[in-house]
Amino acid sequence: MQNVMKLRRTPLRNLFDSFLTDHLPELYPDGQSPATNIAETAEGYELSFEMPGFAPEDLQIDVHKQQLTVSAERKAVDKQEGTTWHRVEQRSGKWSRAITLPEAADTENISASYDRGILLITLRKHPESQPRRVPIEGS
Repeated sequence: MQNVMKLRRTPLRNLFDSFLTDHLPELYPDGQSPATNIAETAEGYELSFEMPGFAPEDLQIDVHKQQLTVSAERKAVDKQEGTTWHRVEQRSGKWSRAITLPEAADTENISASYDRGILLITLRKHPESQPRRVPIEGS
């Protein structure tokens, strides 16, 4: 129980709770969203989204101030005449997720890649948000 309490009080946990909040709009069916990982490194932030079955051209990333929005659209299965469908479980439609980024995130230095169903977004930290060593002068 003490380990759980320590986890809740860590500065990194507080950072995610206060800055990297997300807002799930009603656009995604039944309130579920793709699994998302958010990590902080010394240089920046990495956000990865499980998005299997999407083509890169079906994905969109927008940044406005400190708001990152990932959107996607999956077309419905084309039900051809003469075909009997017994089950259609694959989701279709539009999906969007907005994540508020911390002030330290440099939204001008952002990159994204998509490989094997994982969308990876990387943001660098503003240089001025990085700690720097101050030299000490002596006699």
